Amino acid sequence: MHEPSGSSFDYANVIFSVLQDCEHRRRSYTEESVHAGLMECANEKLARVRTSYLDGMGSKSYWRDLEKEVLQTVMPQYIAAAAEQNKRERTGYGVFRGGDIAARVLFTLLGLVIGAAILAIPFIPIF
Repeated sequence: MHEPSGSSFDYANVIFSVLQDCEHRRRSYTEESVHAGLMECANEKLARVRTSYLDGMGSKSYWRDLEKEVLQTVMPQYIAAAAEQNKRERTGYGVFRGGDIAARVLFTLLGLVIGAAILAIPFIPIF
């Protein structure tokens, strides 16, 4: 289907634009407000895009379908991933001891011990 408004209003371009705006704001939301905040962000971006789209004489049925796709399909998936990413960022990605120097030295020594064991065990082929 060809829209008179141009390819800038294709599903992929609009979804990318909405998610880009949401990603810029994602870290500012708490665990409790991430869903409402990101949906508000998506609605704000869609309102701005809708104005441009309808000014370009785009069809209202296409816009309804696009808006439904963004709000009911894309955003729930993104919000779940965004909430998980916020949680991981706040906990330091679960890195042992926050990746301090002692933890890094321990990981290095552990890697060297495992590497030496692999070299020492005769039945492990090394190419």
